[in-house]
Amino acid sequence: MKRTIILVFLLIFSFSSCTGFESVEEYNKRNTTKKSNITAFVSIDCKDAIKNDSVLDEAVEKVLPKDGVILKDYKASVAKGETAYSLILKVAKNNNIQIDCLSPEESSYNTAYIKGIGNLYEKDCGKNSGWIFYVNGVSSQVGCSDYYVKNNDVIEFTYVCDINKLYKKEEK
Repeated sequence: MKRTIILVFLLIFSFSSCTGFESVEEYNKRNTTKKSNITAFVSIDCKDAIKNDSVLDEAVEKVLPKDGVILKDYKASVAKGETAYSLILKVAKNNNIQIDCLSPEESSYNTAYIKGIGNLYEKDCGKNSGWIFYVNGVSSQVGCSDYYVKNNDVIEFTYVCDINKLYKKEEK
């Protein structure tokens, strides 16, 4: 009986190796794709809102950091092909930072729209206030879901109280 079981086992093993069956290790090795990890640095600040605290609601002002820095130089790894939008969502989740946004599918502009971060929302400092983002110190020309993160990018989400002043400043 023992010999029969061993013989059957050997036949199955021989048959499986001839028909292309592979071990779990071989399968995992063959099906593991190396994701290109990209490092980016993320900052979130609301310094402009802190400077203009006279227009802020008292409840909002209480939850904001006194120095206006919600997150500074957070080092994050993302896969190749990820956007600034997916990056900010991950970073906010990993750091327990409240974030409220519209996905590209929900937005009328077909790009993600950040409504609020850290309980600070668009229009909390006036009708022209809200969140913008910079890539390597330059205001992005595309929405955050349309910008693909590159290695060593510095991504900054910044709250501004008057976006019109910002654009006038950049024109000079």
